[in-house]
Amino acid sequence: MKKLFTIALLVFSLGSLPAMAQNVGKKEARAIEKAEKQLDKEIQKEHKATTKYLANKKKLKKYNRDYTKSSRKFERQKRREVLSPRDIRSWEADLDKQAKRIEKLEDEIAAYHRQYGKSN
Repeated sequence: MKKLFTIALLVFSLGSLPAMAQNVGKKEARAIEKAEKQLDKEIQKEHKATTKYLANKKKLKKYNRDYTKSSRKFERQKRREVLSPRDIRSWEADLDKQAKRIEKLEDEIAAYHRQYGKSN
């Protein structure tokens, strides 16, 4: 983020490229253009990550809801009727799969927070 801010400060403090191109040499003009492109790439990268983060938050909420429903349903069935070992293994495998899916999303969200801060 600090690097992004430095690049943005450099680009905006130097002014727009067409006006500056008349006053500076070709090397400086290329450096300014390169800095602008780098800034655009960083902004696009952060925007893409933020979009994915918001989608992951929405998915996490849904997956947690589904996991809670499934685990409650499994517990009810265990109390009401005698389940075969095969049914129990099937339910447990399904719940484990859902838990892993939730954990994966939580890891992606944590990675976003490490990279971009916890502002969203």
